[in-house]
Amino acid sequence: MFEVRFYPGAPSVQGVNFEINRFLGREEPRPDRVECNGSTSTQARWIDPGPVRFGFAFKILQPFAERHYRTLDELGADLVRAGIPLIDLRKTAGFVRDGDHFMELLETHSLEQFRDEITFIRRNADGTHDDIWLLREAVFNPLRWYKLIRRATHRTKRQVWIRGAVSLGDLKGFPSEWIRGEFGPPPVPRPSPTPSAPPIVVESVPEKATEQADMRPPPFLSVVEPSPKRRRTPVVDVSPVVAEDDDGNPITELEIMREGNRTVPRNMPRNLIPAAPKGSSDRKWERLMLIEQIRYRRRVAPKKAAG
Repeated sequence: MFEVRFYPGAPSVQGVNFEINRFLGREEPRPDRVECNGSTSTQARWIDPGPVRFGFAFKILQPFAERHYRTLDELGADLVRAGIPLIDLRKTAGFVRDGDHFMELLETHSLEQFRDEITFIRRNADGTHDDIWLLREAVFNPLRWYKLIRRATHRTKRQVWIRGAVSLGDLKGFPSEWIRGEFGPPPVPRPSPTPSAPPIVVESVPEKATEQADMRPPPFLSVVEPSPKRRRTPVVDVSPVVAEDDDGNPITELEIMREGNRTVPRNMPRNLIPAAPKGSSDRKWERLMLIEQIRYRRRVAPKKAAG
C-alpha cells in the first residue's frame, strides 16, 4: 500500500515534533518535507518561496520529479489525481480535548499509529482526508492497558485501533480519573480566602497574680487530634514497555525485573524457551527467556483461576 505523508518543517501545533530533528539535524530553516511509503529518508522538500525540490531517492515520486511545483499543495493535487493516498500532517485541528471528545472521534474517525504519530483521521474515497486530531502518548497507553481500544491491524507500519470491550463510562475510581486527567492538565483551583483569626484580648493582671502564675505550669492551649489516615495511592507501572503478550497487552521493564526473582513456571514446555540469537550476550538471552515466562504465566492464568 503506497502512501505519501507531508510533514511540517516547524511544528504547527505546540508539542508536536514528528521526529524532525532525527531527519533534518540542525538544518536552518527547516523545510517542509515529504515521505513516501514510510521511508525515513526525505524524497522532496519545500521552503518558502519554493519550488519543491526532489531528492535522489524518488520511489513513487519519480513520475512527478520532472515537473515544476511551486508548493507542496500543487504536488499533492497531482498525487491524489494519480490515486496515491495523501496524509497532510501540516493540517492538524489540535489535540483531542477530553474523554467525551475522544469517544465521539472513535465513532467517526480512524485511530491510527505510525511511529511517534497517534492521530484520529477520517479518510475520503479520493485519497484525501478531513482534519487530523492528535492524541497524546500519555493518554494512548492507558487506553490500551484498560482495553478501551484494541488493535485491528498487525505487523504493519501503520496500525489501526478500534473500540475495545470497555468504554470510558465503565471505568470507576482511580482508572477513570487517571485517564481523564491525562487528556490535559487539570484546572488549578483558586485558593480560598483564609478567614481572619479573632483578635486576642489581653487583660491587665495585677503584679501579685502574675508572680503566682509564673510558678504554675502553662495550660494546654490546644488538643492535638490524630491525623486522618492517608489513603494509599495505587501504584501505577510507568516503566518502559519492551514487549507484548499474546493478546497485545504490554510487558514492562518492571515486570521483567520481578520475573527474574521468581522460579520458572511449573510445567512450562521446554520448546517455549527461545534459542540464543547468534552473537547475543547472555544477558540479552536471559531477557528473552523472562519475556516468554511472563507470556506463559498470562496464558495459563485463566485456566488456573477456573480450577
